[in-house]
Amino acid sequence: MPVRFLSDAQREQLSGFPAELEPESLDRFCTLSRPDLAEVRRRHGDQNRLGWSLQLCGLRMLGFCPDDVTTAPPSAVRFVTRQLGVDPGVLDGYGSRAQTRTGHVNQVKAHLGFCSATNADLEDARDWLAAQARHWSRTARSCCSAWFVSDCTSWPMTRIGTGF
Repeated sequence: MPVRFLSDAQREQLSGFPAELEPESLDRFCTLSRPDLAEVRRRHGDQNRLGWSLQLCGLRMLGFCPDDVTTAPPSAVRFVTRQLGVDPGVLDGYGSRAQTRTGHVNQVKAHLGFCSATNADLEDARDWLAAQARHWSRTARSCCSAWFVSDCTSWPMTRIGTGF
């Protein structure tokens, strides 16, 4: 029987942005490069440029785009808006259409060279994990197995060319 080892609150905390970011993290994950800014400029409207940029920052930092970028830490929003020259208040108007958010996620993934995990990728990950688990304690194997069954089939992406 699968075991749940994360509470709902813990799962929620791990599914989005952290509450706050240190200056080093802002620099590392939220600094927009020239190619990033060129791609951002292709978006229509300040709210879309800001939302797209925050999805980019989220993907760099977390490995996935949070469902709701309006929950990004205020420090990250300010950091990005200064680079874009837009008002932070425009974020309230971002993503009123689910298609906009979904389209932006796909664009951000393509821009950064990410792709969705295929069934073959997931099988490779399962095989690698099984090989690694031979060296773990029984409890660790049980928890890992439960996590893999419940969450791994929805891994959002893997980095192209980096393996697992």
